[in-house]
Amino acid sequence: MQDRARASVRGMRLATGRDYSLAQLVEDALERHCAELEGHYNDGHPWPLEPRRPLPPGRQ
Repeated sequence: MQDRARASVRGMRLATGRDYSLAQLVEDALERHCAELEGHYNDGHPWPLEPRRPLPPGRQ
C-alpha cells in the first residue's frame, strides 16, 4: 500500500504540474472516508467533537 500511495503522489504531480504531498493524499482520503461514514451512519452529519480523549487501542 505504501508503494501505491507514493506512486499516486508522483502521478498527481505529473498529471497536474502542482505540488502534491503524501500528507495531502492522506488528508484527502481521511476527509472523504469520514464524510462517507457520517453519511452512512450519522444521517450525513459530522460526528460530535469531543475533548481529546484517548481512543481504545487498536491491533497490537
